[in-house]
Amino acid sequence: MDDLNRAQGAITSIEPGFAKELLEKYYKGNAVSRLLLREEDTLVKRNPRIRIGNYDNYMPFSGTDKDGKTQDILTDLVDQMLKQLRLEKRVSPIYRAYGSTQEMIAALKRDDIDVSRV
Repeated sequence: MDDLNRAQGAITSIEPGFAKELLEKYYKGNAVSRLLLREEDTLVKRNPRIRIGNYDNYMPFSGTDKDGKTQDILTDLVDQMLKQLRLEKRVSPIYRAYGSTQEMIAALKRDDIDVSRV
């Protein structure tokens, strides 16, 4: 075990990104990976905000609190996903309320939002 630890230390000192490269190569399609691929990390750096379309006043699935802030099942889910991916400090979700599916689809086509719950 000591030899293995020394070898891993030597690899890390020579090639710091080696473990991440292995993950990208062999676990690229793995849905349970919590590490971002290089391309995903670049995307997050370029787009630190994600604009999310949501239904207006469709409780318990979507709605707003007394301060007008979106609060529902979707916000809880997004917050948990960001936490699991360790992105909660790097990505800010911005919620936009729509009255209908057609309004959200139109917003997607206009590039007003990045994703929707349609």
